[in-house]
Amino acid sequence: IHLFLFFWIILRQRNLKGLIWLLLYKYLNLYQELSVSIEGCPYKRQERPAPLDFTIIEGSDFIHMLKCFTFAVAMKRNRYSIKEIYYTLQGEGHHTGQAAVFCRFSGCNLWSGREEDREKAICSFCDTDFWGTDGLNGGKYSAEELVDKILEIWPFDDRAFIVFTGGEPALQLDEELIQVLRDRQCYVAIETNGTMVLPEGIDWICVSPKANTEILVQSGNELKIVYPQQDINPLDFKSWDFEYKFIQPMDSETQEENMRAAIKFCKENPEYRLSIQTHKYLDIP
Repeated sequence: IHLFLFFWIILRQRNLKGLIWLLLYKYLNLYQELSVSIEGCPYKRQERPAPLDFTIIEGSDFIHMLKCFTFAVAMKRNRYSIKEIYYTLQGEGHHTGQAAVFCRFSGCNLWSGREEDREKAICSFCDTDFWGTDGLNGGKYSAEELVDKILEIWPFDDRAFIVFTGGEPALQLDEELIQVLRDRQCYVAIETNGTMVLPEGIDWICVSPKANTEILVQSGNELKIVYPQQDINPLDFKSWDFEYKFIQPMDSETQEENMRAAIKFCKENPEYRLSIQTHKYLDIP
């Protein structure tokens, strides 16, 4: 079937990029349900082989795909690409003020992380640097190595509170890593855009939906909507099964206007609470 697809792409698409993706697809042996987009490079695993179910995102080029292939090799060896790991206080949402270790995965499926792609990104207002592995304690880790590093940073002997974020952490956070975390008695929280099915065993699920995406995670602990967003209405999420719902003003050039709009919305819809990014105001690293 791969040989057939090879000729299909050559004859129908005449696309070198498509050929490279096909080779990548073949290498990864894509059989379990998972969709991955690392540093702007998407590939998919399905329950059964689905050779034509892959996409080329805008802005991809030959060198970038080669970098992605290198990353895919690392993924095949069960290694995680980490932008940074650090100890801090949670600055927003339900756990504001909670001491935590933040583990930021590289990569996202809504934006490549490259400034030249921002205008075309689904999440063009992202305020986070998740590109590469060059941050504090960043690098490539196995599951055991990553948990060892996290617990080395957590300064106490009691249960570690860990927030996995990104980018999009669901691209890499899997059952293998979660099992190691649970074996070490860690509290596992995730901040996700909700576009990917999550593995079992996560203690706290915070979903921050983005406009013009298919949101698969429609229940959890915390719903946090960046406001205002074009083409997204928080009232459409009122029936979703979350313990807490938050409105968070978008951090942009119209910050003051967004703050007033968020306050007004929460006063008119008391089922939503106001979330403020206190770490930015208080300069909490």
